[in-house]
Amino acid sequence: MKNSIIWGASLFFMVQFGCSSSSNDTSDGPTFGEITVAVDESFKPLIDSQVEAFESMYKRTKVNLIGAEEGKAMNLMLKDSARLAIVSRELNDDEIAIFEKLKIKPRVLKIAEDGLAIILHPSNPDSLLTLGQLEKISKGDVRNWKEVSGKGKNQEISLVFDKGSSSNYNYFQKKFTMQEKPSSFVYAAGSNQAVIEYVKNNPQAIGVVGVGWISDKDDTTQMSFRRGIVVASIAKKDTTEDGYFQPYQAYLAQKVYPLSRDVLIVSREARVGLGTGFSAFIAADRGQRIFLKAGLLPATMPIRLIQTTKKSPYDK
Repeated sequence: MKNSIIWGASLFFMVQFGCSSSSNDTSDGPTFGEITVAVDESFKPLIDSQVEAFESMYKRTKVNLIGAEEGKAMNLMLKDSARLAIVSRELNDDEIAIFEKLKIKPRVLKIAEDGLAIILHPSNPDSLLTLGQLEKISKGDVRNWKEVSGKGKNQEISLVFDKGSSSNYNYFQKKFTMQEKPSSFVYAAGSNQAVIEYVKNNPQAIGVVGVGWISDKDDTTQMSFRRGIVVASIAKKDTTEDGYFQPYQAYLAQKVYPLSRDVLIVSREARVGLGTGFSAFIAADRGQRIFLKAGLLPATMPIRLIQTTKKSPYDK
């Protein structure tokens, strides 16, 4: 029933585009043509899968993906170099003002919920962390693993992100009020994949990656990424009476995993074009199942809670 409601919402989304259209451009439609989509690099493997499924269903379509830092993805869409941007935040005031000047009404559609995974080297005994401890580490108030819980080695902590202006870094900066300029212990590895490799080779490191990079058991590339790392469990409170949680779909749904964010499509398309069709596909059953398989929380599908063994699916 819920999927039917969401599919109806997706169709409404398409109708809304059509109603607001002032263009007679027919170079593409919901199931034919070619467009460019800018996507936050944290979500690119997931959207690659969406594109593959969409193009296999609609043979006359071509979706060109550009992976970029979140701000650049937004700018590509604002400048009409991409029709959609798939990101983790809403438009800010400056971006809204640009659209108002262009007399375009942008559309925003939530398609999934993502968790930021905190990854560690398997030799690190501090695989249980609280938000308070993460905040102290992020701000540089705690610089040595021995100061975290007393179990860690006498090693200087390094905090590793994909890029200095990525959505992963921006999320931490906002949540923990980090310094605007990265400190000496904060590193930019260049990509989510590079963060994983850095943690594998540096026992003192904490890596921050989107959970989609490590959660699909059927993806052999992701399986190779996961070897040599562990995913930390995070508690909301320092008292930890509510427990520690990893970024499982059920814990995202229950709002108990504290490092979560929305995945959004922001569109500048002012008619029922290929961008509308692709958005509707992602929001409907098949697209949502791709997110479900990849370990994200779909925006429209119910998640079942089942009893399992204590071993984490993120463990090597």
